[in-house]
Amino acid sequence: MLLTFGQISLVAVISFVIGKIWASNTEIFALRQKAYARFLEKCPHPTEILSEMPKEQILLERIREAGSEFSLFASRKAAFWSGKYFILLGEIVRYPDRESQEFLGKSVKAQSYFHELIMQMRKDSLGLTWFGIQEFFSSKQLTSTKVSEEK
Repeated sequence: MLLTFGQISLVAVISFVIGKIWASNTEIFALRQKAYARFLEKCPHPTEILSEMPKEQILLERIREAGSEFSLFASRKAAFWSGKYFILLGEIVRYPDRESQEFLGKSVKAQSYFHELIMQMRKDSLGLTWFGIQEFFSSKQLTSTKVSEEK
């Protein structure tokens, strides 16, 4: 069975388009991984905030530095959890009494938000790699760390 010139051309065009889409996805995944790595280098960690208690201005500068590139490449879920985490950090920094139960509850919640943020970034950055596919199929077996009121 011989293929006509039109059929060969159609297969070539389809292959070209699929190749371009695959290449752009690969490039976006690489950029996303770099953005997430830079975010984690600059983002204030919950334990760091609780031990040092930086001033609001310093915290805002660090969040701005961490979030600039992150906001361009983050997935919807990672952006959601980063927003929740940053809002909670703002509340923690303004708290006058560090020994109260409410403060301790917010600090535990901040650590939970940060962990969920990291898990979302991990899912995004693995993508269609072998580890990402394994993560996708094994995620139904793992329990989520989300705060129960956030579901």
